[in-house]
Amino acid sequence: MVKNSKNWYKHLDFIVLDTLCLVVAFFGAVLLRKVLSLSEPQIVDTYQSAVVVIMLVNTVYVLLMEPYKGVLKRGYFLEFAAIIKQALIVFAGLIICMYALKQTLLLSRIVTFAFPVVYVLIAYLAHIAYKAILRKTAKNRNPKDYVVLVGSLENVNKMIDSIMSNVFLSICIQCVVLTDSDEEQVKGIKVIDKENIFEFIQKKVVDEVFIDATVEDRMAYADDFLSMGLTVNFAMDDIFGFEVAQMRKYCGIPVVSVGVNRLSNHEVFIKRLMDIVFGFIGCMVTVVLTVIIGPLIFISSPGNIFFRQKRVGKNGRRFYIWKFRTMYLDAEERKKELMDKNEMKGQMFKMENDPRIIGSGPDGTKKGLGYFLRKTSLDEFPQFLNVLIGDMSLVGTRPPTVDELREYETHHKSRLAMKPGLTGMWQVSGRSDIFDFEKVVELDNYYIKNFSLGLDLKIIGKTFVVLLKRQGAK
Repeated sequence: MVKNSKNWYKHLDFIVLDTLCLVVAFFGAVLLRKVLSLSEPQIVDTYQSAVVVIMLVNTVYVLLMEPYKGVLKRGYFLEFAAIIKQALIVFAGLIICMYALKQTLLLSRIVTFAFPVVYVLIAYLAHIAYKAILRKTAKNRNPKDYVVLVGSLENVNKMIDSIMSNVFLSICIQCVVLTDSDEEQVKGIKVIDKENIFEFIQKKVVDEVFIDATVEDRMAYADDFLSMGLTVNFAMDDIFGFEVAQMRKYCGIPVVSVGVNRLSNHEVFIKRLMDIVFGFIGCMVTVVLTVIIGPLIFISSPGNIFFRQKRVGKNGRRFYIWKFRTMYLDAEERKKELMDKNEMKGQMFKMENDPRIIGSGPDGTKKGLGYFLRKTSLDEFPQFLNVLIGDMSLVGTRPPTVDELREYETHHKSRLAMKPGLTGMWQVSGRSDIFDFEKVVELDNYYIKNFSLGLDLKIIGKTFVVLLKRQGAK
C-alpha cells in the first residue's frame, strides 16, 4: 500500500459552503416552525446543541466518506443525489446524537424533518451557482499555465481530453509534439515537429511539458526541456504500468512508489482511531462474555477457555490471534487425519460436520456449544484485543495460519497487503457458501484495491446484518 500525503481539505471551499448551508437550513426550519405554529421557539439551548451536532456529524461524514471527490465534474443529477445522501446521513446522525443526549423530545418534529429538505434545496442551488461562478471566472481569466504535450497520437489525445474535460482548470495547450505521427493538428491544436519544438518554446510562453511516451522518447526530449528551465512531467502509469504511482521521499531519497492502492494520511489515522475505540469497547464486552461463556467451555471441555494460534498479518508479520475455544484441545493434531475431508478448494481448511468442535459428537453432526459460539460469532470477541493492540483491524482480510502461508502461490500473498480484520469482504459475501480459496483471494484483493473508509462502514453494516440473520460460520 502507498500512503498518499494529499491534503483532505482540497475542496475546503465546498466544505465551508455546505457548513453554512447546514446552519442556514436548520434555522430556516426553525423559522418555518415559527410561521406554521405562530409561536416562538421555546428551547433555545436545544437548537444550539442541534447545530453543534449537525456540524460535528457533517465533519465526520466529510472525513470518512470524502464526498467531494469529483465534485467539479458532477452533473446536475449526480450533484442532487450526492446532496440528498449527505442530508440523510446528517439527519440520521442528528437523530442518534440527540437521542443519546436525551433531547429528542425537546426538539421540534417540524424542525427535525424540515431541516434535511430545506438543506437539499439550499445546498443544491448553492453548488450549482458556485460552480457556475467558477466556470465563468475560469473562462474570463488568463491561463495560469501554458503547456506543451509530447507523446504518441493516442496518448496526446487522452491528455487533451483530460485537460479539456476540466473546465475549471486554467491551462492553455500551446502545441503538441507527436512521436509516432505526421498529423498537422490534434483536436485543433498545432503540432510542432521535434526539430522545431525548441525554437518554438524560445518564442512562446511555456511553463511545463507533459510527456507520455516510450523510455527512448522521454530521454530524447527531457534533457533539452530541463536545460531550458522547464518543469517536465512524466505520465507515471505509462512509465511503470501501474495506476497507483506517487512521487515521495523515502529516507530523504526521491522515489516513485507504486502499489495496489493508496491510503491518505487521514484515512490511516481515522481507520486506526476506529480500531482503538471499537477495540476498547469490544474488550470490555469480552470481559463480560468471559464470565458467562468461560465456565460453559470449561465444563464442556476442561482446559483453557481461550484459543491462541499464530497467524500471519500484514506483509507476513506473525502474531497470536485470540478466540474463545470452540474445539477440543487435540484439534490441531486431529486436523491432519481429516485433511481428506476438507471441503475447501485451496489453502484453507473447512469442514461442515467437524468432530473436533466442542459438543459435535463423534461424527460431527451434533450442534453443541462450539457450533453455537461459531454460528453467533461470539468466539471472535477476544480478537478485539488484537484490534486494540494493532495486530488486526476492524475490517480487513482473513489472517491465514502459518501452515496455510507455506502453501501459498505467489499471487496469494497479495491478500496480506493490509492488516487482517475481524470482518471483511469474505465474511459478508456468504463465507459459508464459498469453497474456492481463489474466490477468497479475489474478494480480499477487491477490498484492498478499492479500500475507502466508506467501504469499511458498508462492510461493518453488512456484518451486523449477517450476524442478525445468523449467517455465521458453519
